[in-house]
Amino acid sequence: MSILRTGRNKIELAVACAVVVGAVVALPTGDQVGGERHAVAEDSQNEGEARLLSADTALPSVSRDEIMARARFWYEASNSDPGFVRDLRVYPPDPDGKGYRSDCSGLVSMAWRLPLSYSTGTLPEVSHPLGSLAELRRGDILLARKDAGHRYGHVAIFDRWADATMTTYWAYDHGDGSVKYGVYRVERDGDSREYLPYRYDVVVDLTGAPADVAQPVGDVDKLTGGEGMITVRGWAADPDTPTTSTSVHVYLTAPAGGRTLVANLPAQEDRADIARTHPRYGAAHGFTAVLEGVAAGRYRVEVFAIDSSGAPDDHTWLNHAGPRVDVG
Repeated sequence: MSILRTGRNKIELAVACAVVVGAVVALPTGDQVGGERHAVAEDSQNEGEARLLSADTALPSVSRDEIMARARFWYEASNSDPGFVRDLRVYPPDPDGKGYRSDCSGLVSMAWRLPLSYSTGTLPEVSHPLGSLAELRRGDILLARKDAGHRYGHVAIFDRWADATMTTYWAYDHGDGSVKYGVYRVERDGDSREYLPYRYDVVVDLTGAPADVAQPVGDVDKLTGGEGMITVRGWAADPDTPTTSTSVHVYLTAPAGGRTLVANLPAQEDRADIARTHPRYGAAHGFTAVLEGVAAGRYRVEVFAIDSSGAPDDHTWLNHAGPRVDVG
């Protein structure tokens, strides 16, 4: 690979890696939009379970980036290790080796770095309800308490909204089997429980960026492989700076392995369709990357919209699962 063509310009392929992302994110599973729904999840712990902590026990602080990174750690572990299952007798380790109960509230306890595995009944002791769904940010949770139709509650870790109406969202969820990452409905199909937004009491927001509230949004409209080339087309915008173009990073993983940042370009092409759908963004949010001189084979392509904050690991994955394309 030698040349990246973006619109009318040609740019040398970048080699630096500014965004660090782990293993493959699976296609949306669980109570997903447009897919098969798994059984309604139940929290394994009783609503009245005690915390077993003294009143003066200090809770650890944790940043939103760390919450999401820790949740992803369990996601990757549970989807690669056959011994990692949803089982009350299994306490899989966090990145530091500390074990947490393998269920939905155990996932939250691990991601928040709590001193022990909480339940849906006790998580409100270390968090507080938000005034509305619109206040949700990465690392917050959507928590459902038990009701007449369910003996236990359930909880998921919020990542970002999947639609402008705030009815579906991306989240980490450990309802059954392995940890899932997918799109879920706020009002889940077949689940009468009400999911309410909560925030960890000592979560740490990025300093110096009080206006950094929303994650970038966008989509990949076209991803095709051809004779010695790959074409990527889409759009991206940061709701915090809606009229300013945001950066897009494109990564390729070669057939023999090896992941490389091959494009770092601004999303600034005219997209009248985006302006019609999102008037406050305007039209200048499209991007096109044509990768030329690509050797034959099957490549994994990942596309990220970079948040205007510029903070490490502050981005949105526009084409989850990193689809593969064939190059002739």
